[in-house]
Amino acid sequence: MGTVSEGLSRRGFLKGSAAIAAAAALGAGVSLDSGPSLAMAAEEPDDGKWVKTFCGTCIFTNCGMEVKVVNGVAVEIRGNMDHPANQGTMCPRGAAQLMNLYDPYRCKVPVKRTNPEKGLDVDPQWQEISMEEAKETIFHKMEECFAKDPRRHMFMYGFGDTLHEGPFQKLYTAIMGTPNYAMSCGPLCEVHHAPQLFNNTFIDRVDVGHCNYLIALGRNMGGTAAFASGPSRAMADAWQRGMKTVVVDPHCNTEASHGEWLPIRPGGDMAFCMAMINVLLHELEIYDEPYLLERTNLPYLIQDDQDYYRNPATGKPMMWDAGAGAAKDYDDTFQSIALQGSYTVDGTPVETAFEKLKAAVADATPEWAEGKCGIAAEDIRRVTAEFAKAAQIGSTIVLDGVELPYRPVCLAAGRGSANTMQGQRTYIVADTVNMLVGALGVPGSLIHVEHPKFEVEDGVILPEKLSTYLEKYVPASPSPSTT
Repeated sequence: MGTVSEGLSRRGFLKGSAAIAAAAALGAGVSLDSGPSLAMAAEEPDDGKWVKTFCGTCIFTNCGMEVKVVNGVAVEIRGNMDHPANQGTMCPRGAAQLMNLYDPYRCKVPVKRTNPEKGLDVDPQWQEISMEEAKETIFHKMEECFAKDPRRHMFMYGFGDTLHEGPFQKLYTAIMGTPNYAMSCGPLCEVHHAPQLFNNTFIDRVDVGHCNYLIALGRNMGGTAAFASGPSRAMADAWQRGMKTVVVDPHCNTEASHGEWLPIRPGGDMAFCMAMINVLLHELEIYDEPYLLERTNLPYLIQDDQDYYRNPATGKPMMWDAGAGAAKDYDDTFQSIALQGSYTVDGTPVETAFEKLKAAVADATPEWAEGKCGIAAEDIRRVTAEFAKAAQIGSTIVLDGVELPYRPVCLAAGRGSANTMQGQRTYIVADTVNMLVGALGVPGSLIHVEHPKFEVEDGVILPEKLSTYLEKYVPASPSPSTT
């Protein structure tokens, strides 16, 4: 193999990167460019030295911690009192890092499989080998791969490296001449796929700082998830403030002890959510119409084949202009957009997506759901009514001098409800409950932590600026109002 760049070969890069990787022994807390590290332990006094670092054992990686090093050995971990995220606290996972680092059963040397036969009951017959033998084996196989085509090389790195935003993934693949890299199985989780399809974001978060009514549907929040910062601290503050929590889960957890527990039959989550939609649309008739008109595709006209009705001339999805009594392209100028109704356009029967949704849950009554999920029909009705009332449809909140729509409720689906055979659909149906009361992407609700890249080709609306939304649909003195 030839040199890739400035005398750096693929083999040389691998050997150099191995030395760099060895530095991240504890909590990914070693800085390559500044600050103390465990590698500097030789300079410590006899009674040890406290090294400032951060915890890297969960998805947030934002807790500051300190590690006491004596004679090159980490002997104690504590939270950094000066760090704003965790303020000196540590969760059990972070505090257990010494056990991980010095676990006597940890794999200390490379091993190779010596039994070519594979199967659940087959002994792999692992054999310990030296680091040199391991590297030579790997390098030899990679040389064979690159001799055929560098693009045959696939680099798959662990979830931990993704959490810590490791800087070498793309650099590595660029040097190796392959475009193929992937992280661990995390992207295959439905709690990522569903938000991407519904909200165009890889990760969603609950704004518990402004939420008053939270339904946790198979989603661990706060203490159960054992974060010392982020949601745990925010949940504690929210409970102290008076936020109501309803835990819909087969087992009672810490969050339920601060609110209400509705035991649900495993796999019954979708039925529960469908019944909530049924109650909202067929019994209470409560929904945020301005939000649905401006920020969803529920006004779009749908054909009998469940696809958008598109303008034959432009190919764009259409909506019905009630003022003009005609169908128009979704991005045209409208006198009054119709959210409901059935129409005929050029001989084709159509109805709004809102009507399709309403019809889809017509039979999903709380009584029907009770047989599927085990939650009493009266509890489903009660919780839905409480949720709708707490949504405060029409209210606003002023944050940093900006007035925004305010919906302090959230139905938060998590892995417990989403990682099932119908998990992705369950997550989307749960988000539909939030959407109906306008509780998506606004303070107090389910918010998105990534900048969405909205598309218009398939008819997804580019949301108007919130200021325009407020001017059109929010009264000058909304009631209730929160500041």
